Amino acid sequence: MFLSFICLLLPFAVLNQAYSGQIPLFVLSGASVRLSPKGHEAVEMESIVWILNSSIRLMKYDFEKEELKLHNKYKNRLEFDSKTSSMVLNNLTGRDNGLYIAKVTDVNGYEHVSQFLLSVQERAGPPLLRVDSNSSSPDSCNVTLTCMVHNTSISTTCDSHNCSQVEGASPALSISVMKDFILCNHSNQVSWANATVRMSELCPLYIADHMRQTQKSTQNLLITLILIAITTVVFTVTFLLSRWACGRHTEQIYSNTEDTHEPTVATVQSMYDVIRTTSLQKAPQSDTIYASVQKFQHKSQRPPDQPEATESTNTKNNKVTTL
Repeated sequence: MFLSFICLLLPFAVLNQAYSGQIPLFVLSGASVRLSPKGHEAVEMESIVWILNSSIRLMKYDFEKEELKLHNKYKNRLEFDSKTSSMVLNNLTGRDNGLYIAKVTDVNGYEHVSQFLLSVQERAGPPLLRVDSNSSSPDSCNVTLTCMVHNTSISTTCDSHNCSQVEGASPALSISVMKDFILCNHSNQVSWANATVRMSELCPLYIADHMRQTQKSTQNLLITLILIAITTVVFTVTFLLSRWACGRHTEQIYSNTEDTHEPTVATVQSMYDVIRTTSLQKAPQSDTIYASVQKFQHKSQRPPDQPEATESTNTKNNKVTTL
């Protein structure tokens, strides 16, 4: 019994070991895929073999002989590039899903293995977005929706900003709000599609009131910005005019000061000149100084203040004049 159990687990262990280190690839149905072994450029290769699901040998290439052998079912869809050792598989379908293994043998006999897990997927189809209920007022808006595709569906309640927790689980489906739209998105690893409904159609009262408030807020903000700009311009112009006026006034005062003191600075050279100039300005202008000047007389003559001597002198002079 125990031996039977071990034999039952052995295939799963081998399968798990085969899938370890694999590289996942997702490709759209009808497209092509290029598979290149890792590290092929670092070794001198003798041969390369591509195998599907460990059972189907798709191709083998001998580098020394430059010989390519293809599986009969893949001759029209498989291409091989000997320079890059890459294999191209065209026109993929769901039957091409599986594990692709590249076995590279170098000239020394060592084998290098690369694994790729390929998943071919169909294009995601458009989902169906169904409105189950909605309630609208100027203050609130709530809409219950169901998003479905094939046999899978999810449901949620959304307002104008977001959706509540989704009921049901599906990684391929999601519901979200974007501006005035509720989106139901269906996607896979290779494509996506969505269905939308306008929130304004479901909640006209709330959306209309919300738009009016938004427009009013925008207008108020615009008016505020305009007032700030005008105030800034007026303040700047006033400040510049004040600076200019102060500068002109300072230049005029400096110019007038230079004009008033220019003669004094030019004539007064020292303290002595200042004193002399002041004395000359205060000295009285009198003609009596010149009237007091007398003719020089000899010492032997009497002073002019004696009357008799003066008369004698005058008489003598008169006599001399008569002769």
